[in-house]
Amino acid sequence: MTPRKADGAPLALEQIIDAALAIIDEGGLDALSMRKLGARLGVDASSLYYHVASQAALYDRIADRIMSAIHIRPWRPGESPRDALIAAGHAYFDALTAHPRALPLLTARPVRSLELGRAYDALLGILYAGGLTPTDALSAAGSLGWFVLGAAQNFAAQHVEPGYAEDIAPERLAELAQAERANVRRMLEEAAPRDFRDDLDRGLAALARGLLEREARD
Repeated sequence: MTPRKADGAPLALEQIIDAALAIIDEGGLDALSMRKLGARLGVDASSLYYHVASQAALYDRIADRIMSAIHIRPWRPGESPRDALIAAGHAYFDALTAHPRALPLLTARPVRSLELGRAYDALLGILYAGGLTPTDALSAAGSLGWFVLGAAQNFAAQHVEPGYAEDIAPERLAELAQAERANVRRMLEEAAPRDFRDDLDRGLAALARGLLEREARD
């Protein structure tokens, strides 16, 4: 018999994932437990196992939900592959940073979402349009994914980790400029900080240019 909530309504898997993500968004992965999740949904924790075999299986479902939100628009004839690749990077970044506290799940567990296949297929189409072979496209897709994942983790550290601001405070950074750290000292004295999104744009543009121009060089 399908488990029901306290109000008598049947409990659905999507409701479980919604509630689990809400707990993670509020307090991080450590805040999620089957007991707390059951309390959030108004059911006994044991009833959750009707839908998910274990907490590890729940983690897989949560990762799938996040990754399935990546919406990469397929390449259209006449469109610049470089611009399309940059847009794909932004779509990937936006999906990951929608739930920044859940990012550790995406680095520690395999993602098996069938919906992710649609985004990946669209990404490969962009790379093929840019002249890459399937072998080069495989490598390029991985490079883009690693860059965006790293950028998303940095974004999460800046926006959800309370100790990050202290680590990048001027006093802390000044310690790096001591002794023989001449290059660091010059950076601190001369560099003009940019907005995070601007740095992301620059990085994606450089990566897209390098990945697609490799075909012309080779």
